[in-house]
Amino acid sequence: MKTLSLKSLIASLAVLATLTTACSPPAPLAKKSPDVSGRSTPTPDRPTPQQSQAPTPTKIVGDEIENLALEIAGRIPSEKAKAKAIYEWVAKNITYDIQAYVTNDLPNPAPLNVLATRSGVCEGYARLYVALARASGLEAEMLAGYSKGFSPDENQDRSEPDHAWCAVKFDGVWHLLDPTWAAGHIDENKKFVAKYSESWFDTPAEQFVYTHLPEKSDWQLLSTPVSTEEFWMRPTVTQLYFDYGLGIPDPNNGTLAIEGSSKIVITTQQDCHLMAAVYQDSRRIEENYTLVERQGRESTVSFSTPGRGQYRLMIFAGDPKSEKAESALVFEVKSSAQGPVFPNTSKAFADEQVRLISPRSSVAAGKETEIVLHAPGATALMAVIGEEQIPFEKSGEQFSLKLAPSGDQVNVFGNYDGGSQYRGLVDIPVD
Repeated sequence: MKTLSLKSLIASLAVLATLTTACSPPAPLAKKSPDVSGRSTPTPDRPTPQQSQAPTPTKIVGDEIENLALEIAGRIPSEKAKAKAIYEWVAKNITYDIQAYVTNDLPNPAPLNVLATRSGVCEGYARLYVALARASGLEAEMLAGYSKGFSPDENQDRSEPDHAWCAVKFDGVWHLLDPTWAAGHIDENKKFVAKYSESWFDTPAEQFVYTHLPEKSDWQLLSTPVSTEEFWMRPTVTQLYFDYGLGIPDPNNGTLAIEGSSKIVITTQQDCHLMAAVYQDSRRIEENYTLVERQGRESTVSFSTPGRGQYRLMIFAGDPKSEKAESALVFEVKSSAQGPVFPNTSKAFADEQVRLISPRSSVAAGKETEIVLHAPGATALMAVIGEEQIPFEKSGEQFSLKLAPSGDQVNVFGNYDGGSQYRGLVDIPVD
């Protein structure tokens, strides 16, 4: 809670999505919820993938591999637990060779070489996992295909596979995993940041296919495989998209064509708060080109662009009790015109389900304008311009105020307990 004498401190989008490129770990993802239901497996009329249907790692399984496999999983009775232990060991003990990736001088991916250097790129991670899994008595395969990280590379070569991951069989069923993306991520300075994630072990097939498309469609482990065209058309998502049960109008359309501005409605199955930002060339645009208004578990994201061109609309999701939010969803945006800069809103604006009726952009200095907000639950609203405090008129849940603004912005605060404490809701820029 903030007192009225304090300048509003607007919650900002402090989470920066990390650019992910071929064969590199993605930006950190939220931990996957356990026991996600709805796994798709091949139907009886479609053959279960066979080892011959996927690239087979070179069989270099010496005493060192067998001894390590015994150390990691030798005393574990459960096949799933064995597979998970090997996944965790590879992800935590192998460092991603970022220098090799940057220079395109890829190292020898043979399991013994990866073990000796304790580093590698995606193929090395995958081959080592397969070697250790097989040495532990599990059926495992390395899969080659196409990947789509959180910030898709516009120049990504889609003619050749760019990534490698794994499939392992336990309890009589094939499961998917990616030990490379489990190891960490590459930051903006192209430095590897080790950060183990369980999200990429036994990921449900219908989720895995949003980011991984194998060369052989059977290895999607779906009864109805996703086409290459559909894979690239879909929006890019992280685990939070599934954890919070986000819903969008067209899950198979990740590109939005607009004339300067538009809006999209996003629903959630779990309680969360959403934030948004517009990016260009992997950098967030400083001006505020998004406005998120929440009504229950439905949020309307209004967005615009500073001009004609290619942009990305990033959606962030977070625990409603926290100020933080992490990357959940990204759309490609093709804009043909310039759109408005929106007022800045706080987390309290979302928490209290406030709607900004007008103005929806900046206001002119010295010109009379009317500010109207729908603020359910508020007992009073107050506008602050410099040291001046101006109360709104209340009519039911709607508040309005006519004024000729001055200064840089109009700060709007809301009172929700009838006392002296006010919460910052929205800052309206003054031109």
